[in-house]
Amino acid sequence: MLAIRSVKYFILFMILLLGAGILPGKASAMVIGPPVPPAEASPSCDAIQAWLDENQDIGGTYVLRGDLIITDSLSIYMPDAPITIEAGPYHIYVEDTALLELIGSNITITGDGGTEGLIRTSSMGTLIFAECSITAKNGTGLFYEGGEPTSWSIDVGGTLHAPTFIQAFGDNARGIVCEQPDPLYLSNTFVKADGSGSACVSTVSDISMSNCRITAEGEGAVSVVSQNGRVTGTLCRLTPKAPQFSDDGTRWIITEIDELNFVLPPFTVYNESGLPNYMTVKLVNSENPYDTRYIALAVTWDRIVYDAGLEKNEPFTLTGALETQENILNDNNQTPTAYISFKTATPIDDLSVTTTPDVKICRLVFNFTPPSGASSVKLQKSVDGGSSWTSEDITQAYSQNDDGQALYEEILKEPGIALYRLKVTGSSFAGYSNTVTCTFKSLPLTGDDPEDIDGTRGGGGRNEPDRNTDSNIFENMLEYSPFGNATNRSSAAKRFSSGDNKSNSPLSQNDAGKLRKNTPSSDSSTVISSKDQNNPQAATDTYNVWSRLGLLFVILFFIGAVLWLNPAFRSRFFKK
Repeated sequence: MLAIRSVKYFILFMILLLGAGILPGKASAMVIGPPVPPAEASPSCDAIQAWLDENQDIGGTYVLRGDLIITDSLSIYMPDAPITIEAGPYHIYVEDTALLELIGSNITITGDGGTEGLIRTSSMGTLIFAECSITAKNGTGLFYEGGEPTSWSIDVGGTLHAPTFIQAFGDNARGIVCEQPDPLYLSNTFVKADGSGSACVSTVSDISMSNCRITAEGEGAVSVVSQNGRVTGTLCRLTPKAPQFSDDGTRWIITEIDELNFVLPPFTVYNESGLPNYMTVKLVNSENPYDTRYIALAVTWDRIVYDAGLEKNEPFTLTGALETQENILNDNNQTPTAYISFKTATPIDDLSVTTTPDVKICRLVFNFTPPSGASSVKLQKSVDGGSSWTSEDITQAYSQNDDGQALYEEILKEPGIALYRLKVTGSSFAGYSNTVTCTFKSLPLTGDDPEDIDGTRGGGGRNEPDRNTDSNIFENMLEYSPFGNATNRSSAAKRFSSGDNKSNSPLSQNDAGKLRKNTPSSDSSTVISSKDQNNPQAATDTYNVWSRLGLLFVILFFIGAVLWLNPAFRSRFFKK
């Protein structure tokens, strides 16, 4: 009898114990109160890209309020006005397979830098620089992380039109640090480091340079240093000279300089003329006429001649002087030349569009007079009635038909009304074109079309959570994934504990149109949304309830089986 009573107490004790284990998880969620808010999310690439699209024609400064982590791509391409990204104490990270593209002399990236680097890329990240400026105020400008060696080289450089500028300041400052064992190739790049113990370029492998200016200032400063490789170059100027550096000693001859033609509005001042600070020249090896290359050399234009021609408002020829280098000869007396004429600009007024709507998209074909001589042609789009515009550079993208008209194709994906216009810079077509309106209403699906737009035909839609049929049945019942929502995971979050929320960045309103007033901060452009999302903590508690109930059932079944198999207990507990 005592044994039987002990068994009853044991069963009661197990039930109370398991019940007590179930309750705290639910009780804690109710007693503690709201969950701890997540850490501040990193700036959204989509928000920054949207801000760039809206401000590339008027300029502005974007201030980061956290590390910018690029997991896909971020591109700043040839803005018409100065664009600055001010990082402050934060950094820009480029992850594996991600791309950061900075092309244009109006692009400036500034920040403290620190030892991590103002711009830091993983071993498989991609950076494309041309004509831009990167400045680290106290630390390292550009940092390439180490990794396994590959068959590629790491290229950093400008274009034939202008160099890329990388500057770093402060003690132990570094312009470029490369820990990747692949060779580093610098082309048309000007690097400056200023501070005690500073270095312009520091790598672990070979360095090859072409038409570079490397300048280090400060006590113990060095221009370039490679731990395990060689340092070679041509047409380079290093200050101070590096013991490792080996110049090939080739002497080059200038054989050709591009001529420029400018058609400007009457009385255009020099600063608004668009005359370049660098000219593309063709060089030929003095000992091998088949060895040629193109580089960009600085040019100084004759301002006195320009101002005199401006007063007369008549066509004139402007000349300039190229910078001189020890290994570049100008035996043919090649001189930079620009032909200047004046004409009142007449913007394009015949822009038209043909629309072809489809189920999900609308195909657009634009037709207009080719703006010959233009330095830039951009297609601008507005979806808010013309209050704000986004731009797409089509200078090299449009074609011409047999009638000599320019054609450009575009796809409109969002149903609604969109306005389009052209913005032309330079030439007699400078200015904004006429505006055309496109109205897109998606076509209904036909009975023969098996495609479904939103989920299944029986219901659902964009707000219905996806269910993984291969996962645990309890996870599907609870609409919960133990490791968090898959759409919110990224490798960046694993490394830097910050998200990559995507939202539009509100623009500051201003009447004067000054650059600094177009300065939204990333904390205002990033929205951390908790609505319409599953609560991971509550789902975890519910999941634990099911698991513990299952364990309770298994234990009770085991106890019942023991009692049934023992004849003495069976006759006592299972009476007929």
